[in-house]
Amino acid sequence: MKIERFSVGFGPKIFGWTKDGVEYRLSWIPFGGYVALPQMSPMEAIEGKTEASAEELPPAPPLSKTLVAFAGPLMNVALALLLATVLWIAGKPMNTPIVGWVETGSAEELAGIQPGDKIVEVNGRRIRTWTQLMETVAFSRTPDARLTIDRTGQHHEVLVESKVNERLEVKMLEIYPRNHPFAQNVLTGSAAERAGLKAEMSLSRSKACRFTVPSNCVRSLARERICPPRSKSCGGANRSRSP
Repeated sequence: MKIERFSVGFGPKIFGWTKDGVEYRLSWIPFGGYVALPQMSPMEAIEGKTEASAEELPPAPPLSKTLVAFAGPLMNVALALLLATVLWIAGKPMNTPIVGWVETGSAEELAGIQPGDKIVEVNGRRIRTWTQLMETVAFSRTPDARLTIDRTGQHHEVLVESKVNERLEVKMLEIYPRNHPFAQNVLTGSAAERAGLKAEMSLSRSKACRFTVPSNCVRSLARERICPPRSKSCGGANRSRSP
């Protein structure tokens, strides 16, 4: 079968070159691509006109037409499998179980859990994400949770008692993941605005402590009277995933 053109994209050509009688081009509309085969069904509305018409060429064998018809969908499936394999091997971004904040006076603080600790096991179950940590605690048959903590390469075991969250009605720990708080909005005329704080500005630390979670930001800034508790100028949202 005669191959007249390989194109990545549809529509007018951006640039291209010809080799061995076949045109290779990059086109403006990035919705896939095509191979111009004059001996197949006419597709001039999508692929543009071809130099040779089907009438000027010998008819293509039915087997060749069948193989061409299956080649496109087969390559789509092959590309999907390739991308899935790459994602499986490379992994995906996930919220790692690294502690960013421990509630003052909580059982977790009394047990010695500190910001920066990485929780690697809960009740003997190996975990890799913060979601797995919370699910294991929530579905545990007992309120006690035995945590294995990785702190600077050394493992420590602590036993803490979970509490039932009144709003969610599930067992939870009074610890929060490490993330990156930022200013979601700055109130007009507020002390934060006068200090130069702007929306979308990342918050890393204050005079009192380093920020690791939005609640830590609000408490610290409230103590320093930069903004009141629950103020939207402190921004309790996360812009990026946990490291």
